[in-house]
Amino acid sequence: YEEYKGTVKSNDSLKVKFYADYAYRTDYEVYQSEFAVNSISQTMQTGGGGTLKKNHEINVLMTYRNLKNDVGPTPLPNENNVTGRIDWNMSMFKRHIRSEVTMTTSTGRELKQQYVFQAVGSGLGNYVWVDTNGDGIQQLNEFVEKKLNAPTEYIKVFLPTDQYIKAYSNTYNHRLDITAPRAWKESKSLVKKIGSRLSNISLWTVNKKITSEDFANRFLPFNQNIAESDLLSLQQVIRSTFFYNRSNPVYGVEGSILLNNSKTFLNQGFEKKDQHEWNVAARYNASSYAALRLTGTNGLKSTFSDFLATRNYEISYLQLKPEISFQPKNTVRFSILGGCTFKRNVFEGGSGEKVELYDGGFELKLNKLSQRNITSTIKYIRIDADFKDTPLSSPLGYEMLDALLPGNNFTWNISWQEKLANGLQFSFSYEGRKSDGSKAVHIGRMQLSALF
Repeated sequence: YEEYKGTVKSNDSLKVKFYADYAYRTDYEVYQSEFAVNSISQTMQTGGGGTLKKNHEINVLMTYRNLKNDVGPTPLPNENNVTGRIDWNMSMFKRHIRSEVTMTTSTGRELKQQYVFQAVGSGLGNYVWVDTNGDGIQQLNEFVEKKLNAPTEYIKVFLPTDQYIKAYSNTYNHRLDITAPRAWKESKSLVKKIGSRLSNISLWTVNKKITSEDFANRFLPFNQNIAESDLLSLQQVIRSTFFYNRSNPVYGVEGSILLNNSKTFLNQGFEKKDQHEWNVAARYNASSYAALRLTGTNGLKSTFSDFLATRNYEISYLQLKPEISFQPKNTVRFSILGGCTFKRNVFEGGSGEKVELYDGGFELKLNKLSQRNITSTIKYIRIDADFKDTPLSSPLGYEMLDALLPGNNFTWNISWQEKLANGLQFSFSYEGRKSDGSKAVHIGRMQLSALF
């Protein structure tokens, strides 16, 4: 390729800096034993930023690229791409409130997509195949997100089609940290002393890919009322965690809210997944050797597809998890685990399937800093299920039963990582499970790594 580029930029000593550049590039390819022009591109880029009023830092970057692909022996459609990025960091009230905002946007052509599932080794995939109808043929509606490792696992692979569409991609990331004034700790007011132990971390992420040119739909993250005909994909994650005594080594409480919504348009149709969860956790360290932790969770998880109707469900769940830990040495930790989980399918038109899970077990951790890490867990899980006429092998059954079966279940695993020498590491993992009326499943992996 040949490229000509010119740049103009401000002095580095200025509080507010800026720059701009222009590039003209010609790419070549081999055609009939000679070099021929393949494409011609023109790229213009500008950016700037600096610190304003000591508490605000803003940086902006914009890029425009014109690509001519119809000049070569194998012509393709021309492209015009626009990308931009804004970073805004802010602090207020002596840094007790800190905000970080990042927005990006881009314009270009997208290929319509469809997906298939590709088999991979145990522990490497995110999905498993559940033969719902027992015909031995893999179908899209029979792949579900894995709960436990399986002998054969799958990953979702997106395949492009031959249909191009113009798309606008935008992301919005916002992190907000709030802590109570440090001076409140020395206050005589009881309210201020209690308030000094409060803090919050909130995260908001929005990823949109649409075909609509409407300004509000493209750039306003809270505007998500987008027509299905204009939507390619939309994902929103909101997580907010409130802490009481976050840094206290003796006791503390935290409560969190999670909202995770996603919708994707594929060549086959729409697929939508939602998860709403409320979580409360309390910890108490009775001494340097013993600790207690109690976690409660209430949530709603749903999936809906207009082309995989058999995978549609909406599960309401309530979970309680106590844990007692003992650490007689810095290298040894022993935990007693327990808990109960109640699930119900509340999907409109469903049969109201119910599942109750009760579990108890032990966990042992052996750790030698920078040399060895061994973790082993044994659990007993009792499952009572009322599935009406729904098969246990259905995607709903797999999700609600956590890949186990009604009755008595046992799970066990061990993970061992060892540093043998400088740059040489050994890792071993083994996982097993046994359910009533089925054979035990054993899955093991071993790996030796050499870093040069």
